[in-house]
Amino acid sequence: MGNIIRAAIKAQIEADKRDRAQKAAQEKALRDGAAAALSVAAPASAAPATTSVAVAGRDFKETRLQIRLASGGQPLTTRYHP
Repeated sequence: MGNIIRAAIKAQIEADKRDRAQKAAQEKALRDGAAAALSVAAPASAAPATTSVAVAGRDFKETRLQIRLASGGQPLTTRYHP
């Protein structure tokens, strides 16, 4: 059973590598202005882009910054109101 799990993990790692390589190639093509060079898998990457656009359009009233110390003490927290 351990070999099956190990094989599944390796297969997932390989799939992640392919996805990252494909995404990097698409981003490079967009930077170079070669939109026609995008592969058929471009619609699959369109879903995360629409999610990030929805988040970017929100009007937030405050921004919180929290810094956690390596010593394990109380984190430093600051709020900004634009």
